[in-house]
Amino acid sequence: MLFLAITFGLSFSIVKYISQHISNPILVLFWQTTFAFMLLFSVSLLRKQRLCNRLILQIPIFIISFFGVIAPWVCIYLAAPHISAGSLSLLPSLVPFCAFIIALLARIKRYHYLRALSLILGFYSVYLLIYFPETNNIGSLDIWILVRAMAPLFIVGVNVFVASARFKLVDPFTIAFGMIAFATIMLTPLVIFKASPYFLFWNLALCGAIFLLSAIAAVGSSIFMTLLKTYGPVFASQVNYLVTTAGVGWGIIFFSEVHETRFWFALVILIFGLVFIRPKTEKR
Repeated sequence: MLFLAITFGLSFSIVKYISQHISNPILVLFWQTTFAFMLLFSVSLLRKQRLCNRLILQIPIFIISFFGVIAPWVCIYLAAPHISAGSLSLLPSLVPFCAFIIALLARIKRYHYLRALSLILGFYSVYLLIYFPETNNIGSLDIWILVRAMAPLFIVGVNVFVASARFKLVDPFTIAFGMIAFATIMLTPLVIFKASPYFLFWNLALCGAIFLLSAIAAVGSSIFMTLLKTYGPVFASQVNYLVTTAGVGWGIIFFSEVHETRFWFALVILIFGLVFIRPKTEKR
């Protein structure tokens, strides 16, 4: 979880950097998933795994690749030019709260007043960011914060689906590989027909940033799927708490971001709320 926190937290600063040079989210995401696919495919060859036949039998992977890779990352890339890297990192902490709500509805978790308080604190912290935006507001509402806030909703749905009995016999690496592979397949025609399929190889810094982001996605997805299938969606979503902390730190290091008191107040409330939904023993 610490490895995921450091790398996923770094990814938001990388996204912020990339968004300053390329404005087309589909193009960037295409190269991100393509590089990640090549990395995972190379690993599968070394492990001598036959993934194709297994993936054909797992049609739902096509669905979760859209909602788990394409939809959330497009939201992130659209919002990245308009909000700070710290704000990008803060909103993933909504994932544990959304996962907990689904767990309550599915009766995986029992209602408790402290847990109800955690939900109130979590969403109040996001309210502080949305209703009093830092930049690019429409009226009194930051539309880009809302766009970024949509990503956790997609991720939670995918997490719960992957943790279901349907994927019980599928190993985490195959799921991660399938999600990225199908995402690349879906993005390819969009890049060919709707966007110029160029890549700025002349810009080594930009090329390296996208490749590093791809490596984080490839390795991180495999590790996260292992956590998800082993401990369940509520526990696995707790990594977002560490991702938020690391992401804010990376934003300060790379972009010298200075946040207002309201931002830190929201972060403290969010962390405090997470304490009440921290799982005790969920290992399966």
